[in-house]
Formats: sequence, C-alpha cells, structure tokens
Amino acid sequence: MGKEAQALTVFVGHAQRARKEQDGRAIDKRAWQRSPWGWYVELPSTTRGAAGEKLAAELLVAAGFTVEPRVSVGHDLVVNGAKIEVKTSSLWSGCRYYGFSQLRDQDYDLLFLLGISPRMLHAWAVPKEVALRHAFRQHNGAAGQEVRWLKYIYPDQPPAWIAPYGGDLNAGLGKLAELVGVSRS
Repeated sequence: MGKEAQALTVFVGHAQRARKEQDGRAIDKRAWQRSPWGWYVELPSTTRGAAGEKLAAELLVAAGFTVEPRVSVGHDLVVNGAKIEVKTSSLWSGCRYYGFSQLRDQDYDLLFLLGISPRMLHAWAVPKEVALRHAFRQHNGAAGQEVRWLKYIYPDQPPAWIAPYGGDLNAGLGKLAELVGVSRS
C-alpha cells in the first residue's frame, strides 16, 4: 500500500471515529433533554460543583440523614457527625463513565460521589484513604497541593475497588448510613 493510500486509510479511520463520537453526543443530548436531571448538564461547569453539593444535601436530608454545614473549608457537609466531601459527575459524553475531579487530601472522612445519568442517580460513599489510593493524579493545585481524580467509574460495571461502596442511589445511601453509624429503616 502506497503512502497516499495509508494516509487515506488513517484519515477515514479518524473520520469514522469522529462520526461515532458525534452520534454518541447527539444521542446523549436527546437523553438529557428528556431527563429530570437535564438542568444539571446545562449548567456552566463552574457552577456544577455547588449545585451538586446542594442536590446531595437535599437527597441526604430526604433520606433521613442529619446534614449540617461544614465546619472548615476542608469538606462540604457534616452528615451525622462525619465530615463529607461531595463530588458530582454526569456521565461523560459518549463514554458512559463518571469522572470525579478535584480531589484533594483535606479535612474530610468520606467522599460522597454522586453520579448523574439521564435515567438515574448513582452514589458511592467511600472512605477518604480508599478513594485517594485509587485516584489518578490530575495536576497540582494552588500552593502545589496535588489534585487527583477518580475516573473510569462505569456505573454498570464499576471497578472492583469501588463496588462495595455503593452503586445505585439506594446502595450508596445504605453504605453512607453504615459508615456514619446510622440505621436506615
């Protein structure tokens, strides 16, 4: 095969992958438009974290947890006495996994990971040490503090290390109750 044919083959392969990716985004967009969570993905990325924290707090109160404001900047909420850092992620377009970013080794006991998909919510309540052990390095933040993220969390087939800490919303709430010592009836 000549160089021109090889270049054309590479180009066609790239074009086919780009088309599949575009088709996936179009399907995703239609699914989000019909979703009760579509408002979340329409938010600017700079406001999604705060909106996710508020949503998580409301879900936790509705589930019977005692939720109080944070006592320092090292966490987002105090849930039944435990310092909780909340991270939210929508499904990454065309990829079907969650990526929870901006994790830091700060003053919290547990991560409450809230995954938002067009059809349902997923949740995991993970001890800080476990999450940081499995997190990927993202970059260095302010003052050189390492920032990490948890990615490739496929809700239908989560990595083995995170599976015991939740899954669907009810499983995540159940694990959180177990970890903070609350009985759920």
